[in-house]
Amino acid sequence: MQYILTTDEMRAADTFAIEDIGIPSAILMENAARSVADEIRCIAAGRQLQEVRVAIFCGSGNNGGDGFALARHLQAWAEVEVYLVGHSDRMSAETRCNFEVLPRLGIAVRHLDSAAAIAALQAIEADILIDALLGIGANDEPREPLLSVLQALQNLTAACRVAIDVPTGLNADSGRAHRACFRADYCLTMAAAKRGMLLGDGPAACGEIRIAAIGIPARVIADIASVRVLEDSDVRRWLPARKKRTNKFDYGRVAVIAGSRRMPGAAALAANAAIGAGAGLVTLYSTEIHPALRPEVMPTELPATEEGTIAPAARSSLVRAIESSSVIIVGPGLGTNEETLAMIAELFAVVPDDKMIVVDADGLRALQPDAAIGAPVILTPHAGEFARLSGIPRREIEEQGTRHAPAWAAAHGYTLLLKGVPSIISDGSKTYWNAGGNPGMATAGSGDVLSGIIAAMAAQGLAPFKSAALGAYLHAAAGDHYASRYSQESLTASAIID
Repeated sequence: MQYILTTDEMRAADTFAIEDIGIPSAILMENAARSVADEIRCIAAGRQLQEVRVAIFCGSGNNGGDGFALARHLQAWAEVEVYLVGHSDRMSAETRCNFEVLPRLGIAVRHLDSAAAIAALQAIEADILIDALLGIGANDEPREPLLSVLQALQNLTAACRVAIDVPTGLNADSGRAHRACFRADYCLTMAAAKRGMLLGDGPAACGEIRIAAIGIPARVIADIASVRVLEDSDVRRWLPARKKRTNKFDYGRVAVIAGSRRMPGAAALAANAAIGAGAGLVTLYSTEIHPALRPEVMPTELPATEEGTIAPAARSSLVRAIESSSVIIVGPGLGTNEETLAMIAELFAVVPDDKMIVVDADGLRALQPDAAIGAPVILTPHAGEFARLSGIPRREIEEQGTRHAPAWAAAHGYTLLLKGVPSIISDGSKTYWNAGGNPGMATAGSGDVLSGIIAAMAAQGLAPFKSAALGAYLHAAAGDHYASRYSQESLTASAIID
């Protein structure tokens, strides 16, 4: 499990460690420098750098203090130069201590306090550039002379670029990056990733994110963090291992109510994903059965409207299907026929509370946010669908979805998976982000596969929130696995299932 912090939460963790546990801030700074030094040595080894030259750019705050302490640790195996932006009279006691040690070790500190000194940066010959200028407390609007320093560093493209804690010029909460933001190959962040690293411009500005341990106990971070991210070790911890003496009925029955004459493939993809992700039995209820439907899926052809969507005459058949299933998927390829959607809306109201419903795509059109539905419901909208469902403008959702999704889920009692980068999964009280996946997954049918995987998780006994979070994680991990072996361009929804 990984934890994602706001800047306020990170400050609270620091304060708790210092005031409640009694870890001096100087020790936290020393731990940070040691952890970062170990990571940088690994980076240098991975890039096969020899006789490494390192240039560290420090501010006068505690992020700069980390940089000063880091210089001391790197000196044992690298040629180190330190550059200061700011004034020593503004330093905290621990930052000043690490700053004053450097000349005694023969490490020169060059002050970037003039246009000439900043212009001279173009002559730097470094293998690794390290940004320890501002840290998490800064916003995305750097001022002079820092702005000129960042602009100069943008031209030094040959070196490996490492940001300490947060790249300077990136807002650690919003993910907004200034045009002169330090663009890192690696971001070595303290204790836990920060929200802005995963939002907006954050992924491009941060490069590969690595966590540097600074001595704050993991339980403190876990208690403070309001957002979590799953990792591989959580899959088996959440998904129950199968017992030897079981049968298909122990792993749930999924009913897929989806598809139409125009879009039979969407229904087949959802059903194929459900059986492929571990559901015991899957039945597809649609007006037309796609030839790519897996033989393990049991098809039931339903009466159709003139448009080829599911006709109201299918209602009694679908009620029986719901009664005999544990999880119901509604929506992929369903179409927008008003009669069909009205009938689906009626079905929502009769689903027993011991079932679970996964609603995606056109199924979201049939859902009234305040409808009285007894069964747990998982919704999987993208930003446009969520805008239609919630009445919140799409642009606002795209910019502030991390705030709107948990609030809306809490207000309406649903589990919400708002698809995006990152995807946000919330039941109103708990929130997970899914930071995996790649642009190759922006392909037809990918969302249909996601709904099938989520339903399979629920069929195997997971609660709605865990089903949505783990389904999103596995969906993204499968896409990333394919892209790493082949390419993003050739990734298809069927390949995600495979």
